[in-house]
Amino acid sequence: IRTLLLFAYLLCSFTSYSNHIIGGDLTYRCLGDNNYEITLIVYRDCSGQNVDFDSAPQSLRGTFTIFQNGDVHEVVNLPRPIVTLVDVDNGIHPCPSELNLCIQKGRYVFNYDFGQDQESIYTLSYQRCCRNGTISSIFESLKVGMTFTVDISPEARELCNESPSFNNNTSPFACVNEEMSLDLSVADSEGDEYQYQLCAPLLGGGLAGTGQQGGLATDPDGVAPDPETAPPYQTVTFISSQFSPENPIPSIGGLSLDNLTGQLTGTPNLIGQFIYGVCVEEYRSGQLISTVRKEFELNVVQCDTTIAPCNQVVSTQALDASGKLSVYPNPSTGFFHLDIQDAEIDKLFLLSPNGKKITLSKTQNDQLDMRGFPSGIYMLMVHLENGEKFYKKIIKH
Repeated sequence: IRTLLLFAYLLCSFTSYSNHIIGGDLTYRCLGDNNYEITLIVYRDCSGQNVDFDSAPQSLRGTFTIFQNGDVHEVVNLPRPIVTLVDVDNGIHPCPSELNLCIQKGRYVFNYDFGQDQESIYTLSYQRCCRNGTISSIFESLKVGMTFTVDISPEARELCNESPSFNNNTSPFACVNEEMSLDLSVADSEGDEYQYQLCAPLLGGGLAGTGQQGGLATDPDGVAPDPETAPPYQTVTFISSQFSPENPIPSIGGLSLDNLTGQLTGTPNLIGQFIYGVCVEEYRSGQLISTVRKEFELNVVQCDTTIAPCNQVVSTQALDASGKLSVYPNPSTGFFHLDIQDAEIDKLFLLSPNGKKITLSKTQNDQLDMRGFPSGIYMLMVHLENGEKFYKKIIKH
């Protein structure tokens, strides 16, 4: 059985250091007589003192905007969400109890009557800031949010269509240098045909209303725009050409998405947190009638069979079960002290927030000088002369 080289502190870096939404999707179902059931799914990090779902008790009121041919038609208040806990024990990870990961799924369902107009394109949109600040592939992820959107076309109205809905809670984890397979498939009761493709995640909202910049939370660049901004929507900017909508997760030989089944496969070769989007086109009798999209995060982590069993993984300060390695202060503005018990350091490496591997010189006085490094979350990799290897998340302010 594989043993996960992923201890409590590592996962806390992915979760408690962040405090925001991590994905979701938006679908619709025609009930007849121009009445539609709208379903919005939002996933959030629920560890620590994180922001609750919009329209939850004692939380920010959430809004949902309906556009008619690009103009605001109506702003709808979101109902209270139905909240469930996502089970992250999907068989991929041998130590699920050690992940310290909390993901909640918020499900909003409401009905809307679009009236007799059969010629307009109606765009449904929900926007919310912000994303996790630990994302490896885009700039300043903590300052930008997401847009969940879907069009109801005249063709879909005429057919009283039900858009496809995504089947599964997608795994939030994959092991570095191991083959992964993610099920991104959809279901539909009408027997339509689907075409899957990877697509760019959409931006939405900003930091207005948080005190970190001027403005109100309901402004277009606020944490919860009211109304939502009109389409078309901007996409995220990746930090380098290494990333793209078609290749959002660095992988050996690239990713492969089966455009008929929605099965995403690949072998990730970089530790980090990455975002991706999948768009599904729905066809009936050869005619495109709807497109739905889902966005989610994937944490690529180190897995190793040489580390101690799961029940020995107890430390939240050191990344090895024996407590041999500790790094302090952490976070730090410059100097980190490395405490290695009964061993000598052979090699040191850093994995930067943008995925670059940096070789370091041996430390003097067991200190790591990072005064010249940009702020961010780094992975410190320590190779000892006795052959042992340890990994530690460090935060540079």
